[in-house]
Amino acid sequence: MQRMWAMLSTLDRLALCWLLFLVTFVMRNGKNPVSPDKSIRLLGRRFPGLRNALVNERDDYMAHVLRYFVDQGNPVVAVVGEAHVAGICNSWEKDIDVQKLLWVPQRSRCADLAFLSSIITAVVIFAAILARIFSLLLF
Repeated sequence: MQRMWAMLSTLDRLALCWLLFLVTFVMRNGKNPVSPDKSIRLLGRRFPGLRNALVNERDDYMAHVLRYFVDQGNPVVAVVGEAHVAGICNSWEKDIDVQKLLWVPQRSRCADLAFLSSIITAVVIFAAILARIFSLLLF
């Protein structure tokens, strides 16, 4: 998660938080639930780096670890989500640089402060809008 979060720009972090808020609290309806695979595809369109880290890099890492144990002569049974099976199979023969997958880019404190101030500003604006809506409804 740290790796995925660090790969996002401040604007993308804010957009992701807003999108997750909308999906969780505003647009939630039980009539048409979205499958996890479709959710990942939709998220990947807006945040391609996030999808890459969530699915592709995890597939590469799991394939590498499984191959390590198979190469040691150990019997291996892996239980993975359906979305990862094809990716693990595709990554099976690849030479995977695991250190690259484990590397977490460092973010500056300024970027973190900018993100935090953006979140606080968005919450204050949203609270002001809700207060205005409720005041119109009550009076």
